Amino acid sequence: HDLGPIYRGLDLYVHSSRAEGLPNAVLEAMAYGVPVVATSAGGTGELLAEHAGDCLVPLENAGALTQAMLRMLKDETLRSQRGLAGQKSVAAGFTVSRMVAEHESLYLKLVRKTAGTGEPVTPAAVL
Repeated sequence: HDLGPIYRGLDLYVHSSRAEGLPNAVLEAMAYGVPVVATSAGGTGELLAEHAGDCLVPLENAGALTQAMLRMLKDETLRSQRGLAGQKSVAAGFTVSRMVAEHESLYLKLVRKTAGTGEPVTPAAVL
């Protein structure tokens, strides 16, 4: 139930998905200050965009994944920098208050678009 001790014990988190949404495991590793090397599947690229050259590799490229892992494991300073940067990124961008504000903004947009029309709210109404 408590993954903290596991994440704190890692030198590196590797996420080699072929398909992905916004991976919670990558967010968790980043939140614990663990540097991440991952494939560019789905939203992973957005999470690691700031340091893509060091830690984000193309899909299904085992050679690039291996090189990124080795580079990160050999360089303690780089690992420390990426771990801290990831932790700051999650703390700044993935807060409850931000999530609430973005949901509220979406709801208000829906209400404004459909107010007075009598039409049901549909996904198309948001766009």
